[in-house]
Order: sequence, then structure tokens, then C-alpha cells
Amino acid sequence: MARYSRIDLLSGVSTAGTGKALTLGATWYVNENLRLMANYVDSSTDDALGNRDFTGKLWVARLQVSF
Repeated sequence: MARYSRIDLLSGVSTAGTGKALTLGATWYVNENLRLMANYVDSSTDDALGNRDFTGKLWVARLQVSF
């Protein structure tokens, strides 16, 4: 799974800039009762002048057991 997100924070009353995020994910069905999921997110924001404000990298893992 892959997703690219972008938000424009310059419209309306906000002048915060823009935000972007790239998410990559994988799911592994071990058996009918166990599922492992993992996501990686690489995000950044730019201010109103186009200067880089914030960057973040995040790993998320989940285990789901169904019984």
C-alpha cells in the first residue's frame, strides 16, 4: 500500500504553508486469526515562504488477533 497526501494551509484564514506525507504500508496474514501490519510515514511541512519547517519519520506496527 502506498499513499501520498498534501494539504494547502495557505487558503482561507490560515497562512501556515503546506504539509506533505508519504505513507508506505504492508500487511501479512499469518493465518486466519493473526494479522501483522506495518506502516512507514515520511512527512514535512513548509511555511508560507516555502522554507522547510518540520520533517518527521514514523514507523508504526500493529498486531491483530481475531478469536
